[in-house]
Amino acid sequence: MKMGWAALVGGLSIGGIALSMLPPCTTVLMAQAGCCKVRSALNATWIVRPDLTLGACRDLNAQRDRDDPFEEKGFVWWDRSCR
Repeated sequence: MKMGWAALVGGLSIGGIALSMLPPCTTVLMAQAGCCKVRSALNATWIVRPDLTLGACRDLNAQRDRDDPFEEKGFVWWDRSCR
């Protein structure tokens, strides 16, 4: 009886270790990371626009700034960490 429990616990432990050693999932996540921020003037504070997706933020950046939307400059930028 004790040997059966020991085998069960040992098997579950080895299985857990084996699962933790598998490579991470390689599929691309569909969730976007970050948020779009806009401002009315270059010296104004940034305002988070949760209604804008990454694509919409890029489009707005192309209209207003025509620069890299991932750099914190101009009037529109995509903050990857949304801080």
